[in-house]
Formats: sequence, C-alpha cells, structure tokens
Amino acid sequence: MSQGVEDVLAAAAELERLARQRITWARQGEWDALVESEARRGELAERIRVDVFEGRDDLGRSLAERLTRIRDLDEELVPLLEQARDELAVELQKVQKKAAGARAYDRTSRGEKG
Repeated sequence: MSQGVEDVLAAAAELERLARQRITWARQGEWDALVESEARRGELAERIRVDVFEGRDDLGRSLAERLTRIRDLDEELVPLLEQARDELAVELQKVQKKAAGARAYDRTSRGEKG
C-alpha cells in the first residue's frame, strides 16, 4: 500500500474516532473540548484525498463507507448542538430579566423613577 493511501486511511480512521468522541463530549456537556477539537477535525479532513485511490477500488469503497459513517456521526451531533444552543438562549433570557429587575430595584431604591 502506498504512503498516500496509508495516510488517507489513517486520517479517516482518526477522524471517525474523533467524530465519536465529539458526540460523547456533547452528551456530557464538555463544550470546551468539543470546540477545541474543531481544529484537529479540519486538519484530518484536509488529509483525506481520493486521488490516491486510483485503481484501488476496494480501498476506495472502504474509505467511502468510513466517510459515510463520519457524515452520519456529524449529523447525530447537530441536534445535540441545537439543544445546547436553545438551552443557553433560555438561560440568557433569565439572566437578562434578572439584570433588568436588579437595575429597576436599584433605581427605585435611589428614588429614581422609571
């Protein structure tokens, strides 16, 4: 097997492992780790080239199957991210209401109006 093929297959395997790990981090609420992994994900994706598989249909099919699994894992991650975003939006609204209430109380306690 040529070095180019080996490198692509290794990158794809690591990318699949990372995709699984990112789902785990999302489920555990470990957002910093997930965000930090984005750079590594990009590096691995850049190493995946299909041109090195010319004449290697068996390995090309294997890569395609792995890339499909990675895509499916990425699609599984999306609702987890959306849920976290929505939960953060609710929390932000609560904080903003509390801050507005605190400002109103402060103004009232100083005898200011409205």
